[in-house]
Amino acid sequence: MNAKILIQDIDRSRCVVSEFKKLAEEYCELVKSFGFKAKPYRDSGVLKFESCKIEQKTRAIAYLDANIELLKECVAQGDDPRNSAQMLWRILKKIKAVPENDIFDKIAQGDVVEVYLDDHIQIYRNLEFFNFTSFTIDELLCGTWYKLYKRDFLPTLKMMKMAFKLLTKRLNKTMPWNVPEHVFDEIGSEENLRHSILLKYLSPLTNQGKMVGAICISHAKLVQK
Repeated sequence: MNAKILIQDIDRSRCVVSEFKKLAEEYCELVKSFGFKAKPYRDSGVLKFESCKIEQKTRAIAYLDANIELLKECVAQGDDPRNSAQMLWRILKKIKAVPENDIFDKIAQGDVVEVYLDDHIQIYRNLEFFNFTSFTIDELLCGTWYKLYKRDFLPTLKMMKMAFKLLTKRLNKTMPWNVPEHVFDEIGSEENLRHSILLKYLSPLTNQGKMVGAICISHAKLVQK
């Protein structure tokens, strides 16, 4: 099943707050069981999920379904979910996406690994990601991604150029981002963390020869404001 079908197959009757909260809580408990921090939603206030359009609600439920299942399968088969290369292989197999042969050798210890579909929908982030965020799952899945962080204009421009290659399906091999290491700030999170990030590689994913998404590899660290 490819990722878009995975999203399309979600029964819209499941796109309610109670279901989202249950899945977000389960996902966070799994993430925390491997030594990472994660919070499903804020302790007070209205969830962002409530004001989302149905398409975004469907994507959020699909993301949680896929990643909960992924972590449970990994544990059941005796594998370590902290092994980012192994987990990447598992999610790609699940969504039937074919990676470039060189991408697994480019993942280093501590790297953040994310998988995006060709319309910028994020379907996967590795456990390492949770070392560098204070956003809740509700905010990550239901917020507007470009409003979550603030960074300087130049790295933003270079990132947009690379993202355009993904959107126009002109990314045909693993490429270095060529974006200098830079600082960016969380906007509106509980801790408003500041990070220094090195965007390392963007690599295409295909299905039956057609580009369907990309893998992003980066390395981050927290810095003091």
